[in-house]
Parts: sequence; structure tokens; C-alpha cells
Amino acid sequence: MYNHTSCKESHRNTARDKACGFSRGRSQDDYIIQKAIKLHKQQKKKSFMKSARLIGEVIGYLDQYIGDEYFEYRVRHLIMNGVFEIEGIPKAMWFYSVKLKNI
Repeated sequence: MYNHTSCKESHRNTARDKACGFSRGRSQDDYIIQKAIKLHKQQKKKSFMKSARLIGEVIGYLDQYIGDEYFEYRVRHLIMNGVFEIEGIPKAMWFYSVKLKNI
């Protein structure tokens, strides 16, 4: 049975990644970054995108449902680690936009 808590607590564990719908060796963070790259490629001008749009894109292609709150947590983690730039207030996913720093 799917356990949301175990995925959240050990997001880097490949056995749990697989149980959560991720292929072996591919972390959730890498998956979020790949979806951000895809969305940036669809933009005419590489600019900020609503974080809710990015999170929706991530959730939309998963085999199993993992809550949007978890992926928002991961996006905020990536912001804190300098992967994404942020515009707005990270109060809730519809209040801020993100952009990959290296784009």
C-alpha cells in the first residue's frame, strides 16, 4: 500500500522512489527540474512560471497520486538550494512563480 509519509521522509531512497512511482535512480527533485525545463522550452520568452503550473505538470504525469503539498515542499526546497529563482511570496503555490536559475 502507498504510504505518503514514507516518501516524504526519505525522498532520496531509490526503493521508496520506485514505490512512489519514480523510476530507479531518478529523484523527485530531478523530475521536478526536468518538468521545469520542459515548461521553459514551451515559453517564447524564458520567464517565471506559476509554481502551481509546474506542480500540476509534475503530478499530471505520475503513475500514482502524490499530494501537491509534497511537491510544493520540494519546489521550496529547490528554491532554498538555489536551483530556482522566486518571484512573489511563497505563502501558497498560487502566490509565487519560479524560474530555473541557469536558463
